[in-house]
Amino acid sequence: MVLGVNSNNSCQSGVDLIYLVFFKDILTNTAFLISDNRWTGSNFSTSEGVMLVKRTGGTLTAGTIVKIDINNSGAGTSPGWTITKANTGNPFNLATGADQFLIWQGTWNDSGAITGSFKLAYNTKRDWNANPDSNNSSLPNDLTCFHISSPLSNLYYRYYQGLTDVISQGEWLVRILNFNNWKNDLTNNTTGCQNFNAFFDSFPTNIPILTSIPEQEICSGEALDDLEVVDESNVVEYQWYRNTSASTAGATPVGTNSFSYTPSNTLAGTYYYYCEMTIDLPLNGTSNTSDCTFTSNYFKVTINPQPGTSPILATP
Repeated sequence: MVLGVNSNNSCQSGVDLIYLVFFKDILTNTAFLISDNRWTGSNFSTSEGVMLVKRTGGTLTAGTIVKIDINNSGAGTSPGWTITKANTGNPFNLATGADQFLIWQGTWNDSGAITGSFKLAYNTKRDWNANPDSNNSSLPNDLTCFHISSPLSNLYYRYYQGLTDVISQGEWLVRILNFNNWKNDLTNNTTGCQNFNAFFDSFPTNIPILTSIPEQEICSGEALDDLEVVDESNVVEYQWYRNTSASTAGATPVGTNSFSYTPSNTLAGTYYYYCEMTIDLPLNGTSNTSDCTFTSNYFKVTINPQPGTSPILATP
């Protein structure tokens, strides 16, 4: 997922800066492609650049943030990675304040045909154009819920500035896709660039992702802590579920539409709870509240029956 884009690096002319975070471990030789060509709906145009980004260092753990530095001659740098031009035409070069890029894993050829699967999309503008032209791209159908688009037009510097406490992967996606958590900077000068770079100089090198299952165990009737997920302004529905195993299959809907849920403290047994969070991820300025749902980690709750009592017998 994208955490920040500097499409007009006034501090270092001719360089685009992209900050990415990975939600799975990245092994040596893992590679992906990034292009600022427009997507037509079936293939890419070939007038702009394509970069191959390949991991050459050791394994990166999930949550690691990577800075990708690409200059307008078609060369890139990032410690532990090789970044090379994959096409024979023009280099990768984000148009100042008005461009987009797509990332996928697979292959490219100079006809604009690709194989593989799209991973994410970023647009410095608000709209993706269903009829793309030299300055606009369509959005691949696979990325309806995995795109960062600007609420304003022609943003030069944009970056996530929300909370960074430990939460699950699904909750992180909810947070990052909330445009209210982003800094939008229209400052087309060195100050805007310096502010962008200074922010990431002090930003953590990774975001903490919760992978364990929080547990509570009580005797029936004792107090339980509420279960909570992120309380974000882009969530339009919270739906909690209960299951007898750490699985979504066969789960029972429970709870109200809230980021917080109080499980029963009298239902004896071991249960796993989780929350599905449906967000509003606008597309071309239109609200989209039906397509994008992300799932939290599980919460384990064990309720033990109260111990039975035996009658006290009189001594003869």
